Amino acid sequence: MRKTAVLAGAVLAVLLLMSGCTGNLFMQLDKPEVPSSSELNDKASTDPDGFISDVEDYLDGDAIDDSNAGDVNTALKTIYDPGSGSSPSGETEQKAALLIGEVAIAGNDIAGKVVDNVAGVLSSIDEGTSSDPEAFIKALLPAGLSQPEFDAMVAALVEAGEAYLEFGDSLSSPVVAEEQVPFMSSADIGDTLNRAAAGIAIIAALDASDGDVTDGYTTDTSALYAVYTGGSFTNNQDPTEAFDGTITYYDGAQNLLELAGFDVS
Repeated sequence: MRKTAVLAGAVLAVLLLMSGCTGNLFMQLDKPEVPSSSELNDKASTDPDGFISDVEDYLDGDAIDDSNAGDVNTALKTIYDPGSGSSPSGETEQKAALLIGEVAIAGNDIAGKVVDNVAGVLSSIDEGTSSDPEAFIKALLPAGLSQPEFDAMVAALVEAGEAYLEFGDSLSSPVVAEEQVPFMSSADIGDTLNRAAAGIAIIAALDASDGDVTDGYTTDTSALYAVYTGGSFTNNQDPTEAFDGTITYYDGAQNLLELAGFDVS
């Protein structure tokens, strides 16, 4: 019996040591593998609903990272492509749009930090006003980013924000979640709003950085990076104006706020 106990203890020690090296041995074994880009595209084209379920599993299993997020989103865009000129129609396309946003953010660690920060500034987003838009951006974004880190973060959040805006456009006010998105739980809606608010705020900040928040956003990040590193928005433009219901391009943001229970009247 003593030998059995010693052996069991040794096995346990080895397992603990291995789990210490990997973070969690069993979690590593359960982590799903993201297939090649061609396999992803084939599955998305032949079985859209099955592919959506697969992507949800990848996200739940923390299998999405910067090495595969682009391939996953390329495949998702065969189901619904933001920028196609029409908002997602039906549950499958709505889910694809939501997943594009989530995958884009999951593929960039810094973008995930912006989502974590957004809860602290969501009240000013909802109000649509800010006496200090520069402080708003600095509260939203992690400090100390290099220009390449900043640009990669912005690209991920813009991709997410575009998808979430178009998902928002697929909703109609008054937004009744049980009728329009019965597949979303209240927790799903809250998580979606946080990710969407982060992405849309960055789109609006790019929009404001060229001097006019209503004229379409620029893809040049230099002016916004200057604000981030201590400069000011031109002509006192405020990116939170995108959430005040006065700019048609950002109507989807209002619908998302309403979906999450914010009073946007």
